[in-house]
Amino acid sequence: MSDLELKIDRLEAKLETYMQAQDKRFDSFVQEMRQQNQMRANEIRDLQKRQDDERRAREAERRAQEAERRARDAEMKEARRKHEEDMREMNKKIDEKFDKLSSQIQMMSLSTVLGIGAIVWAIVSALK
Repeated sequence: MSDLELKIDRLEAKLETYMQAQDKRFDSFVQEMRQQNQMRANEIRDLQKRQDDERRAREAERRAQEAERRARDAEMKEARRKHEEDMREMNKKIDEKFDKLSSQIQMMSLSTVLGIGAIVWAIVSALK
């Protein structure tokens, strides 16, 4: 082999070594990029999970508040119904007492008129 062939062989060997080193660097770079992409994907997944958890928590809180509001509304409705029932009962008692008082007043008025009539009749009879 001539000198030129030896140099070419050495250059080819150096080139092969250099290309292998470049391939290793490129493979390393690709692997690093994949790791970074995986890390970003994991971060995005974690963020989405956190947002989903927060959304579920807000929804659960909203449902609890809605249930509490319904319970308060039901209590208010029941209290209002009981109040109206108590008022009807009280009005009924007042009406009964008013009717009883009215009846007593009528009886006393009749008794007074009859008493005055009897007094007038007694006076008229005594004068004759």
